[in-house]
Amino acid sequence: MIGIAMGFAGCAAMGQSGPPTEMPKDPVSLLNLAASSNGLGGSGMKPWRLKASFEAFDEQGEVSVQGTIEEAWAGEHRSKTTYTVGADAETDYDSDKGMLRKVTGKPPIGRAIDAMNQLVHPIPDEQTRSHWTVGLEKRDAGKLKVDCIAVKALKSPDGDREISGPMFCLDADKPVLRASVQPFGGFQVLFNSIRSFQDRYVAGEISEVRNGKKMLAVHLLSLEPIDAVDAAEFTPPADATTIERKITISAGVSQGLLVKKVAPDYPLFAKENGVSGTVVLQATIGKDGRIANLRVISGPEELRGAALDAVKQWVYRPYLLNGEPVSVDTTINVAFNLGRR
Repeated sequence: MIGIAMGFAGCAAMGQSGPPTEMPKDPVSLLNLAASSNGLGGSGMKPWRLKASFEAFDEQGEVSVQGTIEEAWAGEHRSKTTYTVGADAETDYDSDKGMLRKVTGKPPIGRAIDAMNQLVHPIPDEQTRSHWTVGLEKRDAGKLKVDCIAVKALKSPDGDREISGPMFCLDADKPVLRASVQPFGGFQVLFNSIRSFQDRYVAGEISEVRNGKKMLAVHLLSLEPIDAVDAAEFTPPADATTIERKITISAGVSQGLLVKKVAPDYPLFAKENGVSGTVVLQATIGKDGRIANLRVISGPEELRGAALDAVKQWVYRPYLLNGEPVSVDTTINVAFNLGRR
């Protein structure tokens, strides 16, 4: 059974009141309400600006990467996102002319992508959810009672098989997302210090946890409306380079698209020497649902090769944007557990 291993902090209001609190009893309707009530994506949003910090942790609980994210959004194909880690920075401009990028040093992507997605798109979009069969479960998470929408089945593209999917847990009396839980590897994302912004719920503190260990922490530093949009802010500099426009999705969303998973071979020398942990990979999933680019972000050296060899064989349902398949960037977590047979 999927459990919720950690407790939650209370909700803190900021700005306007949140969305309507009438909770549908039908799990599909409840999930749709949650998707339109949490995060900063989807229709109906007015221009906004945010800044957040993030920390990624290694298997010993030490900080391995820390940085900041800043985004200004003024509508479709009108955004500017800057990821900064130390002296390295990457700024992506999404415009009507395409996607352009300005990089200083090495591009500080990977865990920064996960941090941004959990803030803005904590629940997958409608096209991804359309392949799900869901059910409703009542749970206790410490002192907090939650309604959890469990994805009972994910349909494969040809419809010949189904696999289990994630679970999304909401406050029992309002559609506030408090946790998303994956059916593998003890992976869950916890949403705390909830704020209200433009009739949306946005988490001020987010933690990614695997098997009880914190892997990523995100802290929302500021979130405010943009009252007057300055076109110059969204204009790429002359030395920005054009890149393929790709959607960036979180590890949880990409897991919901997975239709073929090859388990990694646990290296014998690593097992004999007690080496375990999680290898985090950055991947591009092509329009055909196959891995196009793959590189290691973090994880024990002895396990990296096995993780790469396995994930190269994984196949995903293509991600659709306006009904058309597009390439996506994501992170993939591969867990090696000495207790696993």
